[in-house]
Amino acid sequence: MSAKITRMPRGARRRLLREGRKSGDAATCERFLIVAMLGAEHRVVEVARLLGVAIAHVSRTQERVVRDGVEGLYDRRGNNGC
Repeated sequence: MSAKITRMPRGARRRLLREGRKSGDAATCERFLIVAMLGAEHRVVEVARLLGVAIAHVSRTQERVVRDGVEGLYDRRGNNGC
């Protein structure tokens, strides 16, 4: 079983959302939003339904942040224009 994001204080979730918005990339912002929602104790299935994304996308995002921290949420493509 993979590790899960634990409950985050409201201030930490707000900082995540702000950092995601500042990234200037919609996909990166979405990943930050996913983590903030999981930190608010929403279930993976619920987050996927609310955001209209695949459950696998939410699960992969959760795994990335548990494994790599916040840096794991940024786009890893070399030539993405950002």
